[in-house]
Amino acid sequence: MNQRLKHAAELAALASGVPAICRRLKRRRSLVLAYHNVVPAGVRPRGDLSLHLTQKAFSEQLDCLLTLCEVVPLTSLIDGTPARARRPRVAITFDDAYLGAVTAGMDELTRRDMPFTIFVAPGLLGQEPWWDTAAEAMDGAIPHNVRSEWLQRLAGDGSAILREVPAGHFRDVANQPSVGSKISSPELLKEMTTRRGASVASHAWTHRNLAALAEEGVRAELVRSIEWLSARFSCFVPLLAYPYGLSSRMVEVVAAEVGYRAAFLVDGGWLPERPAMSPFTLPRMNVPAGLSLNGFRLRLSGIGTP
Repeated sequence: MNQRLKHAAELAALASGVPAICRRLKRRRSLVLAYHNVVPAGVRPRGDLSLHLTQKAFSEQLDCLLTLCEVVPLTSLIDGTPARARRPRVAITFDDAYLGAVTAGMDELTRRDMPFTIFVAPGLLGQEPWWDTAAEAMDGAIPHNVRSEWLQRLAGDGSAILREVPAGHFRDVANQPSVGSKISSPELLKEMTTRRGASVASHAWTHRNLAALAEEGVRAELVRSIEWLSARFSCFVPLLAYPYGLSSRMVEVVAAEVGYRAAFLVDGGWLPERPAMSPFTLPRMNVPAGLSLNGFRLRLSGIGTP
């Protein structure tokens, strides 16, 4: 469907009144939103363009949330407390601790006094992640089959993956702003997460594909991350977001053994009514950069999400 037809279909769906009915039906349900980067105004998005939402678009989505939902801390959605709100409850999360999310994104959230959680892979702090470097060499998107093959055969090892991208494919980006795809420094992350409503959780240590590692490697990734984060952040909560949204039964067992309370995928839609029954396979709703504001409104109504 081309963009013009898609936008017309979204407007027609909103005008029908069905989304309002759906929201009422889901008023006791909960949704965890999964964001990645928020690109400050005036900065060109670069890297994997699906991950880099503009500050303007993020601001509009937050205003939409204020109107349609109740924004709550992530921990309140998994503690077993029944929902009593008249509107769906939503928690806001970021994966990777991008510099733009930690600055522009947090500024927008602080302005509205909204709580949020950042899933951090400490081994990536201060760097540009491999997927943005590779995507920049591939016109903004890594082909799905190539990405899947790298995640399985190379287990998401950034150094090994970048060795497979032909050198001639890389563009000269020396004079371009790095904020568009760089991960925050540890110092800035610690400073910014002293803000009201902030919490930090784990995204493993180096963002490897845990589902492709042996048990020893999984344990090392999860233990090192939880120890490093808990020692440095008073707002740390023992929650995990699986890198790339990939897991296995073994990974879930290890995560529970080393002290995580719950773990999240990157997609899957609305939380089950009893999250505590399956705490290590909790879904989220991924918010890609290309999602229109009307499309966002429809997803908050349960249209287009499980």
